[in-house]
Amino acid sequence: MQFGLGITVTSLDEDEVGEIRWLVVDPAKNALSHVVVADGQGSREGTAVPVWAVSRAEDSLVSLETDAASVVRFPRFGLRRSPGHEAPAVPHEPGDFPFLFPEDGSLPAAAVALAADTEVRCRSQTLGTLAAVFADDYTAEVTTLVVRLKEEDKLVDIPMSWVRDLTRSAIRLDCHPEDVATLPATAWQPAS
Repeated sequence: MQFGLGITVTSLDEDEVGEIRWLVVDPAKNALSHVVVADGQGSREGTAVPVWAVSRAEDSLVSLETDAASVVRFPRFGLRRSPGHEAPAVPHEPGDFPFLFPEDGSLPAAAVALAADTEVRCRSQTLGTLAAVFADDYTAEVTTLVVRLKEEDKLVDIPMSWVRDLTRSAIRLDCHPEDVATLPATAWQPAS
């Protein structure tokens, strides 16, 4: 499955329900748990659709196994401020962190919300930002990150085996910047 940030999401009855704003990953399992669908770029809230409710995710479209009327039954997701929170959360201001409301426990405890402005770093250097996540069709385990390199304005596939850790502020890779620079451009293309 290919989950591009900003990709249109449609329901079973082919109604457009929004765009992918955040991808929620459980770092303990390296698996995608939810796709957060929002109707606006500046939105701080959306609907947390469990990955099991996705029937198809490829190219420039994500389709759900549920009708548009049922999508509203999924938990709401958003960002809220936490006084004194030290680690900045992606994608907004320092101290923001993802939450579901009502807080029903369906979001993994250490969940990380990845967005289009999530930085991808190698050593102390920022390489670029996240464009998409590829996950196994059956397990939802993340296999590949598609990264938009800032220096070359090129999209490359980064294997998940290169990821040292995922946090709310960045994805840190265990590699050299030169390794990334030699990667070929990805075949995946973002929605236009």
